[in-house]
Amino acid sequence: MYRKEKQQEAQVEKSEFNMALATAETIRQMLTAAALYSQQRELHKWYDSLLVLMREIEYLFDKEETKINNEYQKKINKIDQDYELYRSKGKSLKFKKFGYLYELLRYYEKFLRKALNRREMLLAVKDDPRRAIRS
Repeated sequence: MYRKEKQQEAQVEKSEFNMALATAETIRQMLTAAALYSQQRELHKWYDSLLVLMREIEYLFDKEETKINNEYQKKINKIDQDYELYRSKGKSLKFKKFGYLYELLRYYEKFLRKALNRREMLLAVKDDPRRAIRS
């Protein structure tokens, strides 16, 4: 059985193209969106942009990172639900947990950025073609 799988694997044609550039662009866009929404105090949109970012890199997480990610999401989702309920009742933005939710989102973004940085996905490396053009 193993030999047959290896033969099938060898027969699969490798594509010249992959999704690396599309993934990098999505990551760039979501980091930009997260910065914008955090400045505007648009917590729900900020969280949405972080979730898209997380989905782009989630498959790279080890067990510990997956556990931390899930803990952040549970905490944020609970407070986010309270926040949306509060806003739906037409109350002002003086939501008592606003500061706590903001800090959770800030730390969650920091966690995601560190995950990107550990995999060298956050900063361009020296052999990046964009750097060669500028040199």
